[in-house]
Amino acid sequence: MLSPGDLLKVAQAYCKATGLSLRGAGDRACGEQNGRGLLRLAEGKGITTRTLEAAENYFRNHWPENARWPKDVPGGPIVQVPKFTARGFVPPSRSRPASSLVE
Repeated sequence: MLSPGDLLKVAQAYCKATGLSLRGAGDRACGEQNGRGLLRLAEGKGITTRTLEAAENYFRNHWPENARWPKDVPGGPIVQVPKFTARGFVPPSRSRPASSLVE
């Protein structure tokens, strides 16, 4: 799990790449109920472990292709690997569970 400071660095890099505010990124990452979590971190306040984990998972799974993960933050985004099936290449955006490929 990222530290609150590392999460803030990741959130700021995400905002820079997407043009979103911290509040907008927080709404996407944590839901509207906890959207102020990233703002709280920027103000030097704390957030719950649940909110921190939700935000980290969101950023790792929805990292923009044109953005670089901050160098001093461990880990990185989760990369969607294209799938190959008997029918050919399935792009990540159209990937389906293997069970749905069986007729």
